[in-house]
Amino acid sequence: MGGAAPGPHDRGALAQGRRGKDNTAAIGGGGRFYCDVHRTGKNGEGFRITFTTDGVSFRHVDSFADVPAREGDAVFVDTLPLQHTDGVIELLRRGVEVYYLRRLTLISRKREELRLPKTERGDIKALMAIDQKWF
Repeated sequence: MGGAAPGPHDRGALAQGRRGKDNTAAIGGGGRFYCDVHRTGKNGEGFRITFTTDGVSFRHVDSFADVPAREGDAVFVDTLPLQHTDGVIELLRRGVEVYYLRRLTLISRKREELRLPKTERGDIKALMAIDQKWF
């Protein structure tokens, strides 16, 4: 005879049942967004934001205000450029918690430890693996 059927005590069943299409929690928020802010072009004037909620599918936006985070969600960022402060303030007004990494050197260390490439996706996966006490 097998184990118990998944019920409300099962974390996987709860997470699947409460997630919306964009992988944010449908009721009351609670989703996590991991963002990598990187320079665009060779002149380095602009910034682009790549984000994920699951480490598998990645999306790009030009402003933090375009991140589909809702009230109760948390956004983890490697750095906050001055040009994006208005977008972050908009997220805070929506009730989203925003955390930035206190030590940027942790990304390169974690990336080397996990043997990830030095890309946007590699940086985000390293960001996901860093202990939350560093945010």
